[in-house]
Amino acid sequence: MAATEAILITGVIEAEKLRDIMTFYIPNSFVQTPIPQDGDKVMMEIRGPLVDILCEICPVIYDDFVI
Repeated sequence: MAATEAILITGVIEAEKLRDIMTFYIPNSFVQTPIPQDGDKVMMEIRGPLVDILCEICPVIYDDFVI
């Protein structure tokens, strides 16, 4: 995932040069991000088809958390 600061700086530079810019969202891209095992708890809200996929892959882990 791109840092917010990097996106804003790039946007400012491109606007100054009168270039067109575009941003887009890639669904569930954050799921690929490694989570450090330092003891902090991570809470994620997952929606859509990914919920069904995760429940099919490992219902023992995910079924209890689906609302």
